Amino acid sequence: MKLMKVLAGVLAVGVLVLGVGAWWYSGKLSPDVTLGAASPDVQLSTLDGQTLALSSLEGKIVLLDFWASY
Repeated sequence: MKLMKVLAGVLAVGVLVLGVGAWWYSGKLSPDVTLGAASPDVQLSTLDGQTLALSSLEGKIVLLDFWASY
């Protein structure tokens, strides 16, 4: 069981490294994305029902993780 967790972690890191490498060598993010440009203000509901606006986190590092299961 512990070996499976280690292998899953190694696989996840490998996929991350490959993804970053592919992005780095592609030379672009997307035609609509400009580095340093302001992001659109997104408002989300937290688990306790409050509203969180992306603009309230200005100056902080924000990681958005879009998760979906089909």
